[in-house]
Amino acid sequence: MRAQLGECIAALSDRETEVLALITGDKTDREIARELGIGERTVRAHVSRILLKLGVASRVGAAVAATKVGLAQDVIGRDRHGG
Repeated sequence: MRAQLGECIAALSDRETEVLALITGDKTDREIARELGIGERTVRAHVSRILLKLGVASRVGAAVAATKVGLAQDVIGRDRHGG
């Protein structure tokens, strides 16, 4: 199952991956939009595509999937080390 999740996450666009990483950080659509310099409607569109691609029903499900494959840890590590 973990390999399937990894494949699903690998199928996300770079922007969708950024949005997913911010979702794992418990950011709201407004906070994500502000951080990425995009509109809230655009964020909602990305979130919808992420949920569809990962086959989950909610942001929480997406965050759990990302955490299972280590996406959240990768992003946290980059933030702490200036990457």
